[in-house]
Amino acid sequence: MAIDLSSFEEVFEDDIHSHIYELSGHKLSAKRLGYVDRSSETIEISLPMSKIDMTIVQSLTGLSESTGYVCWETASYLTDWILSDENCPIRLNNDMTVVELGSGVGGILVSQFGPQVKKYVATDQKPILKLLKKNFVNNVRGEYTSETCDGGSSSKDKNYSRRSNGDAAVIEFVECDWEYVEHGVSTVKEVIGDVEIDLVIACDTIYNEYLIPHFIRSFKSLMGANTAVLVGLQVRDEVLMEIFAEKIFEEDLKLYYVRNEYLSSQLLQGYVVYYIERVNP
Repeated sequence: MAIDLSSFEEVFEDDIHSHIYELSGHKLSAKRLGYVDRSSETIEISLPMSKIDMTIVQSLTGLSESTGYVCWETASYLTDWILSDENCPIRLNNDMTVVELGSGVGGILVSQFGPQVKKYVATDQKPILKLLKKNFVNNVRGEYTSETCDGGSSSKDKNYSRRSNGDAAVIEFVECDWEYVEHGVSTVKEVIGDVEIDLVIACDTIYNEYLIPHFIRSFKSLMGANTAVLVGLQVRDEVLMEIFAEKIFEEDLKLYYVRNEYLSSQLLQGYVVYYIERVNP
């Protein structure tokens, strides 16, 4: 996937600490943990720039097992930014193959991005997938085909734009547990087929030190020579973010972040968007 790097700033290994320190100056209050609403199983989420409203079912009882059972703000902010902010350097098209890691139950990205690309694969741990697919079907805006999810067209809004090539997107949901990299990557590649993935995308996936190297190895295993990786994060724990950046360099990858002037007003309030690529494509 071709990315215009003029919108990004490269992070060098010697500058990790100063980069994280600068980000921490924009960190949200400790009271703002980043979840949308933990008071209700059913929540409403709006993407104001895109003029899209979604109804999402969470599992508050499942939160003790996985953070993926509730919705986090980063996903909605990143989605709205990519869909509707003219300053966003990321552009989706109907020739792209996209894989999302750690989708969570909300399905915000897959429901909005999926119909815009050629193939979209949303992944998470197996217990997450059932509710993820339910929320996707309730909120998807566009035509699609799927072997792993019932449906086949938008069930929420028929006023979507039809694809220029007339073909419906292929959208699939598969298990990918980062702790079992080989199995997860193999499952994704079975669905993708013999094509290079254009974009791997993830939101708020840096929250557990133990999982960081597993997460990085997962997306690295999916990367072809020209695959772009986009990771949106809320700036919370500086130590974890520094470990994440250090592990990126240990895996012989290059790290960039979107410069502030290209972020939306929402993302400027304590969030960072990273772009990762291979050192030698």
